Amino acid sequence: MNRMATLAQALLVGACSAVLVVGANPAQAARAHVHGEGELSIAVENGQVDLALIAPAADVRADRDESEQAMTVRYGEAELFVFTDATCQLDASNVVLADEEVSWAASDEDPDDREEGRDDEEHSDYLLTWTYQCSADPDRLSVELFEQTSLELLRVQALGESGVVTAELTAGNREVELP
Repeated sequence: MNRMATLAQALLVGACSAVLVVGANPAQAARAHVHGEGELSIAVENGQVDLALIAPAADVRADRDESEQAMTVRYGEAELFVFTDATCQLDASNVVLADEEVSWAASDEDPDDREEGRDDEEHSDYLLTWTYQCSADPDRLSVELFEQTSLELLRVQALGESGVVTAELTAGNREVELP
């Protein structure tokens, strides 16, 4: 596995682990699933940019009946990220329920049963991922997700060759400097 894949996997595992840890402690659960807020992890290396967003279903679904496949198409076609100082092309994107991507230690539940019997999907989180191939490592990123979602706040953690950058983005402040 190359270094970029390792960094991306570490960011995704960290983000998903945060969901698991918070889900295990009811006192902290309100911080993990806050409507209007999402967590965006970014890994940048050698012209590849991997992004992973964990956000409430109510904020990223067009409606209750929108399938994960339809969401993958919609979020793969929209220009959600604008890169500075590099030409970037979307290589891959995906959308899955966060609890289907993460192995829940206490769950013996069949994923097909979970799909049919979801209690209240407005309290589920989705994991959206994108991989871009760029002409160089971009310096900045403008996040255009606010027009496609009902998110009001994105907590961002970006990891690159020169370190880690954290930021909070809103529709009025949507740019982050990349490491």
